Amino acid sequence: MQEDLLHYLWEIRIAGTRKLQTTCGQSLEIVHPGTRNANQGPDFLFSRLLIGGLSWAGHVELHVNASDWAAHGHGADPHYKNVILHVVWNADAEVYCEGTLLPCLELGPVVPEALMKRYEGLMHAANRLPCHALVAGVPGERKAIWFERLMVERFQQKCEEVREEWISCDSDWEAMFFRRVARYLVAPVNGEAMTMLCARLPLQALRKLRHDPLALEAALLGTAGMLGNAAADPYVKDLQREYDFLQRKLGFEALGPAQWKFLRMRPAQFPDLRLAQLAALLFQRHNWLGDILELTKPRESHAFFDVTPSEYWATHSHLGAPASRYRRKAIGKAAADVLLINAICPVMFAYGSMQSLNIYCERARELLQSVPPEYNTCSRLWKSHNFVLENAGHSQAGLQLYRKYCVDKKCTRCMIGDFLLKKTIGTFQNQAFVNPK
Repeated sequence: MQEDLLHYLWEIRIAGTRKLQTTCGQSLEIVHPGTRNANQGPDFLFSRLLIGGLSWAGHVELHVNASDWAAHGHGADPHYKNVILHVVWNADAEVYCEGTLLPCLELGPVVPEALMKRYEGLMHAANRLPCHALVAGVPGERKAIWFERLMVERFQQKCEEVREEWISCDSDWEAMFFRRVARYLVAPVNGEAMTMLCARLPLQALRKLRHDPLALEAALLGTAGMLGNAAADPYVKDLQREYDFLQRKLGFEALGPAQWKFLRMRPAQFPDLRLAQLAALLFQRHNWLGDILELTKPRESHAFFDVTPSEYWATHSHLGAPASRYRRKAIGKAAADVLLINAICPVMFAYGSMQSLNIYCERARELLQSVPPEYNTCSRLWKSHNFVLENAGHSQAGLQLYRKYCVDKKCTRCMIGDFLLKKTIGTFQNQAFVNPK
């Protein structure tokens, strides 16, 4: 038994019938279970109950065992002095609050065995999707509603990430946006290395070089530690000389080249090429925040990221490594969509939220829903279980569901888990259960 299940049972009034009794034999009716408390204090606040025919308003605390009240030191905590009911799975002790016996509801005897078996099956499932054997029976409409809610939840989570990053950038929106673009341009394999590079080479330093493409490229590739071991062709030598000058002038400190990964990676995704593209983006686009806030269609974001690095990269797939044929190395549509999903939309949503400009929040949602769904392990998982992923908003919702609910088996907080658990009880809510004690 987990307290999370107790919270769920209380919240949906699984035992909330008209003929409940406390362990002392008093009649109990749940008028309203209250609001779940995520902070210090009782588990549910502002509950309304009828105990022994009298109306009570206050807080409710839940424990697996009644003796946990004393074990957790609630008796001496003033936050618990307004508790009006103790809900437990096992009433193994009497509890007194402010010198008075605290009414207690024991859930163990009144919860259906079928529900407990299903819950245990979900908790002990070996599959990475706990409900994999049951999810086919969930109505498509419920799945769709849940995915819409999860999309907003993921936006809100990313909004908090953006806010924290914005604070760490001294409230500089462009510096924060630059970090996200840089990170997701090489994510997921080299995202951590890029975060380290941005810490050593912030946008404030790169702004001084914005009108010199060679200096921008040298600063990024040199501070990334990629110039020292590259084959010294004429262009690489120019970059090395430029970086030596910048290092003496601005004090740049290079990372170790081992931070970057190239193995099993397509040439178009090599981190040195991505850094050259980032340099071109800094050189050719000077009003990043203003430009992205005006975006209304995915093709406009593709145009924003459609930049081409120096001519050197048209004939090279890697520093010092000539390519077999000439090819323009612009940031591609697929990479631009990744940046739209993970950089532009979250920043636009966060900006609208923090500035109380709902137009940008709505625009971010519309943009996300205009992009095709991502193709990754998680999206394939949901498609294999007949989930409809029509756009990137749905694939983002799938990521949120898997990472925040399925991995930690938070089935009681999931609309799908909620449906599967309630399905086991049928007409239970209309039945009258009396505590056998």
